[in-house]
Amino acid sequence: MDEELVQNLHNELQDKENQIDELMAERDEYKTAYAEAQLRSRGSTVEGTKQSSKSERVSDPSLLTDGKEPKFEDWMIEMKGKFMANADCFDNDQMK
Repeated sequence: MDEELVQNLHNELQDKENQIDELMAERDEYKTAYAEAQLRSRGSTVEGTKQSSKSERVSDPSLLTDGKEPKFEDWMIEMKGKFMANADCFDNDQMK
């Protein structure tokens, strides 16, 4: 009886771990899609302003405080998008 209970619990645990893995993969897909959409939208801003000497300034993302709001990953995506969109405003990496 104990072995059967242990086996059932083991199977249930394995199912939960599989569900977690699937959800994490789905989360990563959404994060990537969001990042690409942000970069595309910022890129279109740069495209429209290339005729002038400098690109239109992209506003700074929300301040990063405790890593919960905004989440660090989201903040980092926005910062990278800002640096890409305003690449002509930064002469080198040190200026960023």
